[in-house]
Amino acid sequence: MVSARPHTALEYAGVEVGTPGGQVTMLFDADTTVLVGVMWPGRRGIGKLATTQVVAGNRDQILAANTWAERYWAGQHVVWERTRLKGTTFQQQVWSKLATIPYGAFCTYSDLAHELGCPQSVRAVANAVASNPAPVVIPCHRVGRTDLQPGSFSGGLTTKLTLLAYEAEQTRQPD
Repeated sequence: MVSARPHTALEYAGVEVGTPGGQVTMLFDADTTVLVGVMWPGRRGIGKLATTQVVAGNRDQILAANTWAERYWAGQHVVWERTRLKGTTFQQQVWSKLATIPYGAFCTYSDLAHELGCPQSVRAVANAVASNPAPVVIPCHRVGRTDLQPGSFSGGLTTKLTLLAYEAEQTRQPD
């Protein structure tokens, strides 16, 4: 999956990190810490971004990924500042809103649609959430249906429930 050789501008650098839901590969643009996506094990791409060539990340990318993971495991809300996620303008707006959902929180697709000023576009919001190319980092797992069911997730329902339970435990106030 991840090779250790110099790469070209068309390749992506990958750094594997652990999450409560399992191992993921954070994909970076060339030699920068600009995040372009997150891949679950066994996947060959993210959304429309085909990742046929993934090489080992450099020192800065490894440090950035590990810092994110450490903060996430510690129960901190982490916003990745530098991204280049491919999507429509509407998808970008939804993904930006996802990044503001606090660690351990859960909201509905309807809540997001209202916050974005388009309450009639719940289905479009749900589709944009589902097409998030950077799951966990852009926390689409914190969104579900109006009946408070979790809804789908690119990493699978079990992974989504594991992430939500872990975050809830981390944010639980002692009695």
